[in-house]
Amino acid sequence: MGKRHYDLVYSYVYRTTNDYDIAYDITQDVFIKMMQNIDKYNLEEGKFKKWLLKIAVNTTKDNFKSKTYKQRIENYNIENHEIEDKSNVIYIISKKEESIKIKEAVEKLTNLQREAIFLKYYNDLKIK
Repeated sequence: MGKRHYDLVYSYVYRTTNDYDIAYDITQDVFIKMMQNIDKYNLEEGKFKKWLLKIAVNTTKDNFKSKTYKQRIENYNIENHEIEDKSNVIYIISKKEESIKIKEAVEKLTNLQREAIFLKYYNDLKIK
């Protein structure tokens, strides 16, 4: 399996959730599910990478539907996040504004379109 598959799954989940801790937890769940269902993987149906990312997509969707996720959103407090490197605040703010605009544009897409973008541009899969 190797680190490349872990990095692949983690990067997809992180880009979808935008939270390091949640992405770590979901990635662990993905690999647990992968091990529990490895007997269902069919080599003739396609690449392992595609199968694993399908598990990641479904596990991430399940997370967004979960009660725990909804409670985390309600309890989120922006004051807990401080800028660690204050030497280049203008650059950080500029990047943050750019990131917010991109995030807002992506959020306007349907779930299917958003998943396609993440899987294509960050995981190098075909749009299909």
